[in-house]
Amino acid sequence: RLEVLSFRRAARQSWDAVVCVGSRESATVVVERVALNETDASVKDSLDRRPRNKKIDTNGETGYWSRLPYLEISARLNEEGMSCFPSHSAGCGVPNYLFYRLMRWIEQTGSKMMGGLVQVPNDEESLRVDRKTSARFTQTILDTLTRSSKENDSLIICLDRLRARRQIVESSLRDG
Repeated sequence: RLEVLSFRRAARQSWDAVVCVGSRESATVVVERVALNETDASVKDSLDRRPRNKKIDTNGETGYWSRLPYLEISARLNEEGMSCFPSHSAGCGVPNYLFYRLMRWIEQTGSKMMGGLVQVPNDEESLRVDRKTSARFTQTILDTLTRSSKENDSLIICLDRLRARRQIVESSLRDG
């Protein structure tokens, strides 16, 4: 089920995940990995504000890792024929602001929910996506989140692979 909600409402209703969806000038869907504690708008907003190089939260961390299985979501969307890649930074615009606020709220409340940001292309062609493709996009993300909540998180899997690779390299250097 998809709906627009506040962070507090998500917590009260015990949601398993909150996925922010933003738009960006890109030819592909992007699953963001890190929310940065910075806002740096290139244009003024509707209230005539243009924050430049400002912290989102002066007491907050420099950044927060996504709690979404971003590698799996990217792979699954590509398998479904939707061009997608993981990105290491959401930039410093509005989508990053929302992503950072979500992750900061999750940290402050001690919530166990998954949270993150997926950005979709905002070009003319991409905006004309039919309902069937849009539903497939949403269902793929939901299926991936459901599967991920039952299995190990992607970051844990990747870290295990990196540790194993590191041991091999260190062993070969010692024996070398």
